[in-house]
Amino acid sequence: MVEEADALVQSSQASAREAKFREAYRLIMNDAPWIPIFHEKRYTMRSARMSGQVALFVDPIHIPVHYDEVKRTGQ
Repeated sequence: MVEEADALVQSSQASAREAKFREAYRLIMNDAPWIPIFHEKRYTMRSARMSGQVALFVDPIHIPVHYDEVKRTGQ
């Protein structure tokens, strides 16, 4: 079923492709012995020699680190 859906490449087939993938996903989920849960933990590290607001270092992927606000301490 997934191979059939993947073969639908024309823009006019977009809704049929989506319907096939939805049906395949539904069948997989009905048969799955698990419950898919997305839980992501991110860790960041910084040197003690760096200063700046702690919030700058919390999640540099989703919150851009403004490097002009990060300073090096005297150590």
